[in-house]
Amino acid sequence: MASIVLYSKSWCPFCDRAKHLLEEKGQRWEEVDIEADAAKRDEMIERAGRSTVPQIFIDGVHVGGFDELADLERAGKLDPMLGREAQREKEKGEAEHVKVLIIGSGPAGYTAAVYTARAELEPVVLAGLQYGGQLMLTTDVENYPGFPEGVTGPEMMELFQCQAERFGSRVLMEDAVRVDLSRRPFRVESEDKVFLADSLVLATGASARWLGLPSEERLMN
Repeated sequence: MASIVLYSKSWCPFCDRAKHLLEEKGQRWEEVDIEADAAKRDEMIERAGRSTVPQIFIDGVHVGGFDELADLERAGKLDPMLGREAQREKEKGEAEHVKVLIIGSGPAGYTAAVYTARAELEPVVLAGLQYGGQLMLTTDVENYPGFPEGVTGPEMMELFQCQAERFGSRVLMEDAVRVDLSRRPFRVESEDKVFLADSLVLATGASARWLGLPSEERLMN
């Protein structure tokens, strides 16, 4: 198993995404909270040359933040860094048959998961590396029924996920990279697995079109 150091903050949706991805890979990591110790923040900046979190090191090599970690996963380069090549090939070679497969993990995807799980259809949710949809970048949600005091976007999506899992949904933090709709059961591939699904729900949502301005990062959320 690789040696992983993850510099983070207590409230950081991108840190949570990085941890979910590493968890899906069966990895453990040393987490360093830069808010709890100012010296650790200075250490992170010196090592990474960046002041944003997360900053991730694998076996002493600076990977970057969550976006760079996700890029490595999409390019098939993360598993070799983690020493998982053999396990990945084994998992990929065995197709799993499921009744319902849901691609996407925003409000629509999790709503589909709750309903199909309550119908005892044992849905599998491919949540994706950018799981939770655009609400993961939202601080206060004050216009959604049932939360009179408001709720943060990441907290709401965590509640959605917990509710779906309560009824038996299986949530995987993986992207669907290939979908074949030409025959039944539908064939869906992620980076690690192959699924044959009797029914397929596509709930891929939308993503913001960033302009690349410095103020966007400063004012995000």
